[in-house]
Amino acid sequence: MRFAFLLTQLEVGGAQTRVFQTATELRSRGHAVDVYVFYQARPCFEEEDKTILSRSKRPLHLLAGFARFWRHLVRQRYDVLITNTAPANVIGCSIAKLAGQRRTISWQTQPPQRLSKFVQRLDHMCGALGIYTATVANSHWTRACFEDRSAAYQRRMRLLTDGIKPRVDPRDKTAARRELGLDEHDRIVVTVGRLSRQKAHAVLVDAFRIVRDAQLLIVGEGELREDLERRIAALSLTDRVQLVGEVPGPVVATYLRATDCFAFPSRWETFGLAVVEAAASGVPLVTSNLDVLAEVLSLEDGAPASMMVPNEQADAWSDAINRVLDDQAVQKDLSERSVRVAQMHSIERHVDAIMDLVDSL
Repeated sequence: MRFAFLLTQLEVGGAQTRVFQTATELRSRGHAVDVYVFYQARPCFEEEDKTILSRSKRPLHLLAGFARFWRHLVRQRYDVLITNTAPANVIGCSIAKLAGQRRTISWQTQPPQRLSKFVQRLDHMCGALGIYTATVANSHWTRACFEDRSAAYQRRMRLLTDGIKPRVDPRDKTAARRELGLDEHDRIVVTVGRLSRQKAHAVLVDAFRIVRDAQLLIVGEGELREDLERRIAALSLTDRVQLVGEVPGPVVATYLRATDCFAFPSRWETFGLAVVEAAASGVPLVTSNLDVLAEVLSLEDGAPASMMVPNEQADAWSDAINRVLDDQAVQKDLSERSVRVAQMHSIERHVDAIMDLVDSL
């Protein structure tokens, strides 16, 4: 079977990681897979096989990229196109229908309430008119966000949870810290995510006014870097809070191996692949008490795999992190839960579900 995947932009993110890993798993099963990206936001995934359609996100460059994508679809005649993120869904599936593509699947990676009214209307139209053969919600929580859609849109919605092949550093914590130049005796907290309002890194920075004798490493890049730098300096935390920047996937795995605790204060998610990847390294998790994270991080018996904290309450975050760092029994229990929950979201299960969906269309 021939698959095409489309992403809006190339950056280090959960959707991009999932797509490339899904492509690799499908190829291992004998399928042909091409990955397309409308434009490159930052250099990353350089080792992955992909086609960048536009020179930049300037309107004229994007229009040329759209035309190029149409030509690829006409020439290749894929069995199915799977688009990811709202612009790729709306634009990519519309181009695909014009190119004669029969099966198109849109993957919803944002709740519709986070999109502009204009994009919401376009998405609704694409789903209701069948421009999307099917549209995927990656969690029950995400599915519920679309309950106000029309009956025609709802008929094409499917629930298919995300999956990932975690990048796990095989070394022990001491070796990982040595590789990163970190002191093996320091207490270290790591968070991973784009420096954006969604990821709420400022809450962790504020919490570290109270967190005792620990270092916070924020792995990621984004538009709020300067704001965070100013906040860190204003709170006199420059010796304890570090903005690491964007690093390759294997280096992210090394940071996860090196840490004593993974903190994830995000304001919203539709799944939370970064948390699942951290869980695979067996690190204790402290996360926002989002409904979707409660869903994704629930074990078979319904018990939570993370310590959940009220969103945006810095004092609550400092209390939770201090408890994890201070109590070895809590660390051990949360670490064991992490490994168990990561096994529930494997890339193999994810691709099995994709194949079942494609066969049903």
